[in-house]
Amino acid sequence: MKNVIKRNNERKAFTLPEVLIVMVIVGVISVLMLTMVKPNDKALKYQYYNAYNTLQTAAFNIYQDVQDAILYDFKDKSKKFAEGTGSAASRDFCKKLAVQRGSEVSNEYGYINTIEWNCDSFSSVNESTSNFSGLTPAFIASNSMKYYISPLQTKQFPDTLSIGNSTTINYFIVWVDLNGDRRPNTNKMENENRPPDIVPFIVTTSGEIIPIGVPINDMRYMQAYVKIPTETSERHTNTMTYLNAQWKTFGGSEYPSVDHSSIKRGWASLYANKPIWPWAGFPNESPQTAADSDCRVMTGEATECEIVIEEYKNAFQ
Repeated sequence: MKNVIKRNNERKAFTLPEVLIVMVIVGVISVLMLTMVKPNDKALKYQYYNAYNTLQTAAFNIYQDVQDAILYDFKDKSKKFAEGTGSAASRDFCKKLAVQRGSEVSNEYGYINTIEWNCDSFSSVNESTSNFSGLTPAFIASNSMKYYISPLQTKQFPDTLSIGNSTTINYFIVWVDLNGDRRPNTNKMENENRPPDIVPFIVTTSGEIIPIGVPINDMRYMQAYVKIPTETSERHTNTMTYLNAQWKTFGGSEYPSVDHSSIKRGWASLYANKPIWPWAGFPNESPQTAADSDCRVMTGEATECEIVIEEYKNAFQ
């Protein structure tokens, strides 16, 4: 009896759907690794602008609500951007800034959606805070960014236009952890290749947001340009660091009574050697020494030029 040997000439291979599934998995892992291992080069600008724009929109609306209340609510003309002083003011500001979830308590304001709301019990922070580990954030936004708020600050700044040569500004320092629980979770510039992911903003009680600290001269966070009015329309400069945009716009002068974004030496002097301002004295970058020729003004006047932070809509562009 002959042995019958069967040959299997069929070759085994992946089907097209299997190949597509593998490619999708590899793509997802690649994107995750890119954002986890090296987020600062790709996503940091998007995250920073997102935080800046969110704060700017919320603070502007809070300020407008207050103005409307003063103008139209004849029963209560005492409404303020933040009620009280110090930490009490920061708690009130938090409640006006963030929407409380899962509660029947009706917020009078609230513009940032949250997944965690701690406006009655968050940890206080200030310009000297160097370790956020274990601190309770004021709230965690729906995009997982953590927000920390300082007590209300009151400081005087030299003012080129002020009769008394100084202007008082009331403000909060709002620290934002741009990527939530993901590392490095620090506000320290550990080295040039790993910028901090916890960044500060100045939020004034007039509803303005002022970038400060590391991001103002680090292109990995943001770029800015100067908008210069002309007789017919306007022109824009090339993009540059925020610090250089300040110099292009205002030169060596500061006009806090007219434009808080003009303040540069004032913040550096106030917060020298503090974690919020990691340079000794003024930033070690060569700034512009004079304003753009079209931004120069007569003595006693303020420039009509404007600093514009460039928007990033695509994290991986």
